[in-house]
Amino acid sequence: MAADESDLLSNFSPDHATGHFRRSATPLGLGLVLLALGLGALVASAMTLTKTAAILVPLALCGALGLVIWCALKLPLIPILRLALLASFWFRLEINLFPIIKQGHETPVGLVVSLNLLLNLVLLLTFLYARRQGAVPGGVWPPAFTWTAGVLIVFCVLSVLQGAEAQLGLYALWGLMTELLICYVVAAYFRTDMLLRQVVICFAVAILLNSLLGVLQYLGIFMGWELLGAATGDREMKIPGLEISRASGLLDAANSFGWALVSFSPVILAPALLAKKALPRWVRRLCVVAFFCGVIALLLTFSRGSWMAFAITLPLFAILVLCSLPTKERRPMLIRLAGALVLLLVLGLPFLEPLSARIFGDDEGAAETRLPLMEVAAGMIWDRPFFGVGLSSYEAVMRRYDYTADFITEHFPYPVHNLFMHVAAEAGIPALLCLLTMVGIALHCGWQAWRRKEPERLLPRALAGGLIIGMLAYLITALKEPSSFDSGQMRHLFLLCGLLIVTERTKYKQEAVRRTQE
Repeated sequence: MAADESDLLSNFSPDHATGHFRRSATPLGLGLVLLALGLGALVASAMTLTKTAAILVPLALCGALGLVIWCALKLPLIPILRLALLASFWFRLEINLFPIIKQGHETPVGLVVSLNLLLNLVLLLTFLYARRQGAVPGGVWPPAFTWTAGVLIVFCVLSVLQGAEAQLGLYALWGLMTELLICYVVAAYFRTDMLLRQVVICFAVAILLNSLLGVLQYLGIFMGWELLGAATGDREMKIPGLEISRASGLLDAANSFGWALVSFSPVILAPALLAKKALPRWVRRLCVVAFFCGVIALLLTFSRGSWMAFAITLPLFAILVLCSLPTKERRPMLIRLAGALVLLLVLGLPFLEPLSARIFGDDEGAAETRLPLMEVAAGMIWDRPFFGVGLSSYEAVMRRYDYTADFITEHFPYPVHNLFMHVAAEAGIPALLCLLTMVGIALHCGWQAWRRKEPERLLPRALAGGLIIGMLAYLITALKEPSSFDSGQMRHLFLLCGLLIVTERTKYKQEAVRRTQE
C-alpha cells in the first residue's frame, strides 16, 4: 500500500513514516568527527581563500552542522529544504568554478554551483527515492513537456559540438540542466494547497525585503551585501541633470531585479484578491503590502523594459480578476482596483523627476543600439538556422556578422538584447521553438487550472491566474533583455513553468489518498 504523499514529501524526517532513514548513533558520531576534521582543515587554509569563498565556506559549514544537529534531533528535513529553495530564488549565493571573463558580460562565466542548485539536487534525490519506494504515484511533467525538454537538450548538445566556444558551451549546458532541474523539483514538491500557500508567503516576504533593500540602495544608505548579489551589477546611472543609484535588491543587477518583480508580483497579488477563503487575513495583507512595495522598487530599478511589461499586463491582470469573480462582486472589486491604481500613482509622485528623465531624457543611445544588435543576431540566425553559432559563442563570432552602418559590436560589444533572438542565434530556431513550446504547455496547464471553479481548488485557480500574467510579463520583458541558458534570469522562466504545471496537478494529493484508502 502506497504511503500518502504528505507523509514522505511534506513531513519527511530521518525517522518519520518509514524505517528506511533511521540512522544509528555510530554513523552520526563518525560524521561529526569527520566534519570537525574538515572544519579544522578549512579554517587552517582560510587565509588563502578569496573574500567570497572565505565567507561562503563558514556559511556552508554552519549549514552542514545545523543539518547534522537537525537529523540528530529527528526533526523533519523536507519542509526546511523546501522553504530554503523558495528563498534561494531571491538572492545569489553561489561559487563560480573555472571562471572565464567573457566579453559582453559584467561577471565571469563558469561552472556555477549555487545554494539553489544544491537544494534542488537534495530534493531531487529524496523524491526519486520516494518514487522508487512506491510512495509517490503519478508523473511530474506532462508527457509533451518531457519530450520537448528532451528535444531541446539534443539540439543544445548539437549546438555545442559545432560551436566556436566548446568550453563555454558546456557551461551553458550546465545552466540548462540546472534550469530544467528547477522546473522538475518545483513541479514535484509543491502539489498541495498547503505547499502553494507556502509559495505565496515566501515570495511575498522575499519581494517585501528585497524592495525595502532596493529603496535603501536608491537612497544610498545601504550598498553592501555583494556576496548575495546586491552589488554585482552596474547600479549607478546618469540621466540629464541627475546621478542616481538603481535598486537591485539581492539580485545581480537592476534590470534583473525589475524583471523578477514584474514577473512575480501578480503571483502574490492574485491569491490575495481571489482566494480569500484559502488564505488567512494576515497573509492577504502581507501580499498586498509586498505588492505595493514591489511596485515602488520596480520604479526605482529604472528598467524601462519591466515598466513596459507592467503597464501592459496590469490591465490584463485587472480583467482576469474581474472575470474570475461572480457578477455581483465585480463592481466592488473594480472600485478597489481603481483605488489601488490611484494609490500607485500617488506613491510614484516623489520619484516623478527621475522617472520622467529616464523616460523622456537622453539615454546616450542605449535604446537605439537595440535595432543594430538585432540585425547582427538576425544575420547569425539566417546563416545557422538549425543549430545556431553554438551555445555561449555569440560574442566570439558576432563581429563576423556585423554589417551595420556603425559597426555596433565594436563600441557596444554585447549580445542582442532579446531573449528569443539570443537563444535562436546561439542554439538555433528548433531550440527556440522547443523553449516556446514548453512555455506554451505550462501556460496551457495554468489555463486549465484557472478554468476549473471547484471550491476546493480556490488557491490553485487564483495562483494560476497570477502565474499566467507573470509569465506574460516575463516574456514581454524578454523582448528587450539579453538572456541565455547560462544566465541567472532564465531560471525564473523555468520556475514559472514548474509552478504553472503544479496548479493543474494539485489533485495529486487527493488521488493519492484515495488510492491508499482503496
